[in-house]
Amino acid sequence: MAGRTVGALVHAWQGQPATQTDESVGAWARYPLHQLPDGLFVCSAQILTAWRSDLRIDHPSAHFTAFAPAK
Repeated sequence: MAGRTVGALVHAWQGQPATQTDESVGAWARYPLHQLPDGLFVCSAQILTAWRSDLRIDHPSAHFTAFAPAK
């Protein structure tokens, strides 16, 4: 079975993102949507464009399944 990546839209949080010692994520960072860096993680790029089709991010196509109704 292939791996799965799930995106979540977060409306409220506190604190700052931080890499945990047992993670191999790299470095966490936040970017405004109009200043996304080149070379995004493929799954991140796919999730962002499934959420916002107006974002022009180059990435391989992906299967998208909505888990909750859009509001």
